[in-house]
Amino acid sequence: MKIDKIEYKRVINNAGHLEYDLLQFLEKNRDSAAAQELKQSEIDYLLSEDIQHRIIQKARKSLFGDSIIIKDSAVEDYLLLKKYTDIFQLSL
Repeated sequence: MKIDKIEYKRVINNAGHLEYDLLQFLEKNRDSAAAQELKQSEIDYLLSEDIQHRIIQKARKSLFGDSIIIKDSAVEDYLLLKKYTDIFQLSL
């Protein structure tokens, strides 16, 4: 899967703050329905399996360096990580 280099950096950098962003999101959206769209099992998986570093290890630059290529085995994890980093950044 090819991903824009800037988008990849944004997701990976935001993933470093995933646990903190989760706590801020839950505190801010305590009574709203937005907190219901989170699946705790997916977030636990991202944090416990250290998915951020696994994706970094399975990614490489494209020939011209303008995009990042992620191996097929890590695409699903990247999309899950992107989903939660986008949710947390939009709400904060």
